[in-house]
Amino acid sequence: MKKQFFLLLFMLAGISFSGAAQNIIGGAGLRTIVGNESWKTAIGAHLSCEPKIHHVGKGGFTAGIGATLQGAKWDEGGDIGQGEGNYNIKGVTNLYYLIIPLLYQHYLTSSLYAEGGLQPMLLLAAREKLDGGKFYNVKEYMNAFNLALIAGMVYRLQNGLGVGARFSYGMLGLYKNTDGKTDRTLLLTAMLSYQLSSLNLCRKEKK
Repeated sequence: MKKQFFLLLFMLAGISFSGAAQNIIGGAGLRTIVGNESWKTAIGAHLSCEPKIHHVGKGGFTAGIGATLQGAKWDEGGDIGQGEGNYNIKGVTNLYYLIIPLLYQHYLTSSLYAEGGLQPMLLLAAREKLDGGKFYNVKEYMNAFNLALIAGMVYRLQNGLGVGARFSYGMLGLYKNTDGKTDRTLLLTAMLSYQLSSLNLCRKEKK
């Protein structure tokens, strides 16, 4: 786990010192897993560096790298049977992914742009715990790779800052040997971004 995070930091540093215009993006919001009514929302997070790699008209392509916290809380209950009464179990599942956002950004105005694309995700760690218990590793039960569909909107301010929101939906199932079950990740984050380079699409067009 530590080696993987050091690798992530090394790659982020390499991108940050490249010649491309840099967007550092961080955010927090709601995460959950869809596919079963026992899944509940929890707080999720996103951090990435996303340089622009190609300009096309009023838009451009970005290819980045980062990390995200996904997963969900859960609340399961039911009848034990044989007159033993009911049971209720609560807990949380935390999924830590290395992500590679591959996005297209299209400027609707000089400051507002919409974005969309795909995000390959590599599972770094998966931990689960019951309420009041300790976390234990469940990575062996999870698929190592996922592919998310991304959509978002960002408003760029004059000082290089940007505010917006981003939606991420994992299109592949989470668990191995699910017998047809298709639990998938979902993350909705409020984002704050900072553009390290003075280059951006709207300024380039004005010149």
